[in-house]
Amino acid sequence: MNDSMRTLRDLVTDHDLVWIYIGNDAEKEAFAAQCGDEGFHFSDGDAVAADRCGYVMALHNDLTLGNLAIFIWVMSFEDDVANTPLRVEYGKYAQGADDFVCKESYFRRA
Repeated sequence: MNDSMRTLRDLVTDHDLVWIYIGNDAEKEAFAAQCGDEGFHFSDGDAVAADRCGYVMALHNDLTLGNLAIFIWVMSFEDDVANTPLRVEYGKYAQGADDFVCKESYFRRA
């Protein structure tokens, strides 16, 4: 892992739960590798592998993670939904951008 890269542990140090948007397969590979480097694992105990990662992941402060249903992710952007976890764009966060908080779902509702 790049020494200047932000850690996922940093996110869950300040928050019990963080939702991570992963925009493409390259980001899934990077995310899975970073999770492995930092000691995260799936809630069933398995190591993190890119082929088990979806486009939205939930990270917990006990270093477990799981896939978040896209429906829940999309609905969390509705006006009347309160107290959603921090939503992070992984690509921006990993690149060090200041505007890494996700402000839209990136999925269209039918």
